[in-house]
Formats: sequence, C-alpha cells, structure tokens
Amino acid sequence: MDTTSIRSKDAKIIGRLAKEGKTIHEIGERLKDRYEYRLIQAYMWEHDCITLQGAKKAVSIRLRKLPSTRQEADRRQLVVETQDFVDYIYYACRGMQAKLEKARKDRVKLKRLLEAE
Repeated sequence: MDTTSIRSKDAKIIGRLAKEGKTIHEIGERLKDRYEYRLIQAYMWEHDCITLQGAKKAVSIRLRKLPSTRQEADRRQLVVETQDFVDYIYYACRGMQAKLEKARKDRVKLKRLLEAE
C-alpha cells in the first residue's frame, strides 16, 4: 500500500500519538476523516512507528521464542531486539510521566486561581 499520500503534518501526529500510548485504532479514529485505517496502519509499520501495545506484543513474542531458539547468534539477536523494544517503552513512558507531572502542576495552579476568585 502506498503511504506517500500521508501528509508530513499528519505523520507527525501519528508518531506523537503512538508515543503517547494510543493504539492504532485510536489513531485511526482521530484521522478517519482524512485516511483509511489500513493506510495509517501500513504507514506505522513502514516507518517503525510502534504503539506501546505493539511494543509489548513484540517483547512477548521474542521472549516466547527465546527458549526454542537453538543458535546462539539467533538468541543474541532476539535479546538485542527485545532490548530495543524495552528501551522504546521506557522512553515513551518517561515522556508520558513528564506530561502527567506538568498536568498535575497545572491543575494545582488552576485550582488556586479559582479559589482566589
């Protein structure tokens, strides 16, 4: 499927939403007036734009493969891939944590402003 029809602005939105933990379905709902779900899904796959749910699934698959993988080089590759996904999950969650902290601080400030009135 040709994903070049996705505009740069929308590609950034897709990447941001994926990093925020949105599922492909939620991203598709947000952009459904401009693109078909299948086009968004194909774009994400082509550009390694993975959701947290997808990263978790990828880690689970690789961990399940590990015991039956006989070649040491293949096991090492699974470990490297798993580490990449774990790092992705960590940094995505760290970014969400920072946004959550900012939202909490803003809520406290707003509450104080409203109480002062």
